[in-house]
Amino acid sequence: MDKAIEQQAGIIDPRKKIIDHAMENQISLLEQQVASLKIENGLLKKENQKLKKAL
Repeated sequence: MDKAIEQQAGIIDPRKKIIDHAMENQISLLEQQVASLKIENGLLKKENQKLKKAL
């Protein structure tokens, strides 16, 4: 029985490959979104400081 399980573990499920690829794409998009939001956050912090000084 252990041998059968080991043999099945070696079989590549095509659905897994597709899901892995989709997940990698999603992660990449989310990383880009995080980077963009970090830049926006930095700009907003600078603007906030300028407005505080203007008061």
